[in-house]
Amino acid sequence: HSAIFKRVVAEYDAEYSSVGLDEVTMNMSGWLLLHRGLSAGERPRPARDTWKTAPLVDNREVKLPRNALESTCTTAEDVAFEIRARIYAESGLTASAGVGPTAAISKILSNFDKPDGQSAFRATTTEELQKFMAPHPIRIIAGVGRASEEHLAALGIHTCDDLFTQRHRLCHVLTPKSFASLLTAAV
Repeated sequence: HSAIFKRVVAEYDAEYSSVGLDEVTMNMSGWLLLHRGLSAGERPRPARDTWKTAPLVDNREVKLPRNALESTCTTAEDVAFEIRARIYAESGLTASAGVGPTAAISKILSNFDKPDGQSAFRATTTEELQKFMAPHPIRIIAGVGRASEEHLAALGIHTCDDLFTQRHRLCHVLTPKSFASLLTAAV
């Protein structure tokens, strides 16, 4: 099933980053630019018989193209939905997706609606990202496990907002790499 998953993903982003057998990070910018840059009449359109009906995904029936070249999606959210639907149709496995402005935010979003859903967040400014992340517990950040959470709690840091507002203290108690990683994810 991992091969099916990765084959479908590779059709949309051949340079995806694998984070294990069943998790990837994708950059949809190039694919979306190509498809958005074409008028509706110029976009690749499959013949009617190339569409297949997938079982219900997110409580709706969808018509799926055979491959990414036949897709008519023009938003990252629609592409994520289509990828999830194709994975389900071809393997019977469900998938979750997070669509966000950064890989770290997308990873966080993918955990919001498991095991078979997707979440999205659009931000155009750092302030919007900070506002979104602020109320969430630091444990939501990839790489923050129980030990790190306890260590940060001892410093009075429980939320991403705490992490950001206390960054002047953290730069003295964390390694430069850990500090940069946490701060990047919290912003």
